[in-house]
Amino acid sequence: MAKVDRRVEPQNVFDEISKWLLRDGFDIVIDMDKSKGSHMINKINGEDWLDFYTFFASAPFGMNHPKLDNPEFKETIFRAAINKVASSDIYTE
Repeated sequence: MAKVDRRVEPQNVFDEISKWLLRDGFDIVIDMDKSKGSHMINKINGEDWLDFYTFFASAPFGMNHPKLDNPEFKETIFRAAINKVASSDIYTE
């Protein structure tokens, strides 16, 4: 069976989301790799957002905490568990 690429480019995320959901969240598409600690990087334009939101406290240590962002830990857990987006107010690619 052929693998289907369902990747949506960052600049198209809002349009794609709007096809299926009420898009009433923040105007950011998080760069899951470049965001660190309490700084979320917008993948669309590179803006640095200071995060007071923490996904309704499900990410109290911020993004890519050093204790979670190492090869040993990554071998045992998926990326989604490290940066769990808790609601439809924040979008990923």
